[in-house]
Order: sequence, then C-alpha cells, then structure tokens
Amino acid sequence: MNEPTLEKIAAELSACLPGQRFGKIFSISKTRLTIDFRLPAGQYLFISVQPVSPRVYLIKRKLKELEKLSSGQSSFVSFLRKRLANAVVEKISK
Repeated sequence: MNEPTLEKIAAELSACLPGQRFGKIFSISKTRLTIDFRLPAGQYLFISVQPVSPRVYLIKRKLKELEKLSSGQSSFVSFLRKRLANAVVEKISK
C-alpha cells in the first residue's frame, strides 16, 4: 500500500473506531480476518494481509454469516483474542 492510501484508510477508521471496544475476531482464512467493534448497522473491520492484495476496510455482514465463514482458530487469532479482549481503541494513526 502506498502513502496516500494509508492516510485515507487511517482517516476513515479514525472517524468511527476510537472509543470502540474490541469484540469477536473471526478468522476467515490464514490471511484474512474480521473484527467486531460493535459498530452500528452490522459493520465489521475486514483485514487481509494477502501479499497480492492487502486490504483494510469496513464491511457490512450479519453475525451468522461471519460465523459460517469463520475457519478454525489459529494460534495467531487466539493470541489476538487473548491480548485484545475488551480493549478500547484510543486512536488510529499511520
């Protein structure tokens, strides 16, 4: 990702995530996950670290849909859940 793209992502997420608590983390695949910040209208933060197409954006999904898509719990996701449980986002920066 280039500098202007990262700045736009940080600005968009800064508008809605500060003050929100980390909720469930759904492992969609080895390189993609979705985080529930208890945002309105069923919005979740989607993160992909696929080398070919890294992405970070808000998606709208139903909880049941994410639970169906969720693959087995990796050690990385277990670590995130343990460390981020009930943590609050203070600020977003690049």
